[in-house]
Amino acid sequence: MPLQIELTEFGANLAAAWILAVAGSTVFLELCRAYLAVRRRLRLRSVFAEGFLHSPGHNRRGKLRLQVGEIHALLASFAVLPLLFATVLVADPDVIVPQSITLYWLAIILCVTAIAGHHVHMLVRRLSALPALRYELSADMAVSQGLQRIARRDFAVFHDAMLGEENSAKVVVGKQGVFALFLHVHPRPASDSQNPPTATFDGRRVCFPDGTDLDVAQQIQSLAKEAETRFSKVTGSTIKVCPVMAIPGWRIECTEQPEFPVVNESNIDMIASWVRPEDSLLDEEFEQIVSLLSEACLDPRYKHHASVARGQMPASQVARCR
Repeated sequence: MPLQIELTEFGANLAAAWILAVAGSTVFLELCRAYLAVRRRLRLRSVFAEGFLHSPGHNRRGKLRLQVGEIHALLASFAVLPLLFATVLVADPDVIVPQSITLYWLAIILCVTAIAGHHVHMLVRRLSALPALRYELSADMAVSQGLQRIARRDFAVFHDAMLGEENSAKVVVGKQGVFALFLHVHPRPASDSQNPPTATFDGRRVCFPDGTDLDVAQQIQSLAKEAETRFSKVTGSTIKVCPVMAIPGWRIECTEQPEFPVVNESNIDMIASWVRPEDSLLDEEFEQIVSLLSEACLDPRYKHHASVARGQMPASQVARCR
């Protein structure tokens, strides 16, 4: 004989109200997500006021905006849930869930409860991730502000340029050479709110006081090699790309002579003196690389304007962060 659980009429109504309320709030959540996705695709800022290219902190600002939108959607669904529950309960839906429920109905109730619990878990996880995302964005903006000092020296600065299938970097292009700046954000100790804490770099790893070791040398050098291949193919000559590791908020002590600069937001302009004279660019090479990066960093929302803008923006003005 299959397992059956006897419920009172009120208990059956509660179960029905719970199932319909969670189902309705889940549908509402998906509608909110769809609305946010459509709004992101249709939201167009003034092209001439904002420019075509990625602005400083473009990727991290986008991640933060997505996270906040997801939190708002979850909170809205949680606000709808009790309203639906009360509405359905008042409607007396005794025809939905029988008073003698079998394993089939029990499984449905448990699945619906698991869905509601998953939504709560999603909300808690996204709320807990907000401080880290805000800190990453502030660190990115601090580095971008430091790059403005370089941009004033006739360098073109591009933010979030894709140098691989999944890796992006800030790229600085000048007559002295090309720099690919990779940003690593590491949380600072709470006790060091004023003075920047110290991390050590042994030529391969960055070691932080909390015991975290960041093995960066091989990764960023391989990404710089990919960029060299890409730029050399466009220009038809050998282009050297100098990798740079930026760790904002930390003072870096080098225990060995590094093969590439490791900087923070305060001393980031030192990279302008790092490249060897033989790595300097000709005017034509400079223009070709700037043109390639202008296309790579084009904001997807403005791609349909690219044909209008292409050829009308001089290379000296193409970097949006100046």
